[in-house]
Amino acid sequence: MTPLTALPQFPWLSLLIGLPLAGALLCLLQRRSVGECRWLALATTLATLAVSVWLFIVHGDGQSGWLLREDAEWIPSFGIRYTLALDGISLLLVLLTAFLHTIAVLIAWPEQRRAPLFMA
Repeated sequence: MTPLTALPQFPWLSLLIGLPLAGALLCLLQRRSVGECRWLALATTLATLAVSVWLFIVHGDGQSGWLLREDAEWIPSFGIRYTLALDGISLLLVLLTAFLHTIAVLIAWPEQRRAPLFMA
């Protein structure tokens, strides 16, 4: 199986951060209806869970060191960089967090008062 690090140009870790953030912002800014916001939250959490499960399948073989790493200059004049890295323990924690987000959305499904705010 080809390791995921063979494709360093795709920012998998940024995607794991950006998916839930984009779903929450869409829910808050669009002021969607209760039903639309629920489905948007569920789709966002399921997409995040799918990416994290896929990362676990590809990298869950117990390698040591960084499994994934993203590093880019952000504000070079101040020496500020955007750096994310994933090792074996943090991969398990990312998977657990994605699973718990999905469970939390399903448990909160009957919420009627302020559902867009709650789902975000």
